[in-house]
This record gives sequence, structure tokens and C-alpha cells, in this order.
Amino acid sequence: MKAALASLRREHRQVIVFTFYEHLSADDAAARLGIPVRDVKRRACSALDEIRRSLEELGVQIPCQPASLPRGWSRIQTQGLVAHPSSVHPPASCRAADQAA
Repeated sequence: MKAALASLRREHRQVIVFTFYEHLSADDAAARLGIPVRDVKRRACSALDEIRRSLEELGVQIPCQPASLPRGWSRIQTQGLVAHPSSVHPPASCRAADQAA
């Protein structure tokens, strides 16, 4: 996981650190980063997809759905945020987050 996180672009890594590790809401992460909430959600989707691909390349089996979402994210549409491991690209995952913003 450490290698997958380190391989992310800086802006994606910041969103993951703030939302998953520091437990900030999307609104709080957006305020801290100085970007719109929809960009936090879009970057989170992209980062999770990149992490999933990196871990799959290492042979790690990824569950179909996340165990839990960061605090304050329950209002966004979660269907499709983490795609089934057999798919290369999650179906409309980032578009779903954009529409919910």
C-alpha cells in the first residue's frame, strides 16, 4: 500500500491523505487544499483507481466495494466509486462523484 500511495501524483496523494488518513470530509479537504469539493471527489476517484491498479499489478486481490467512506461522504453516490477488480476502468466512477458535487 505504501508503494501504491507513493506512486500517486502529489494532488491525488494529498486528497487520499486528508480524506482517508486524516479523516477530513470532502468539504474540509477542499477548504484545506483551496479547491472545489468536486475536484476533491474527482481526485479521490482517480487516486483510488490508480491505487487499485497498482495493487492488482502486485497480485493483491481488491474487494468490489470499499469497507467505508471518509466522514461526510455518505451523501455522494457510492455505487461505482471502486470498480470490480476484473475491470480495467471503473464504470463512470468519477462522473458519479462529479454529478454529486
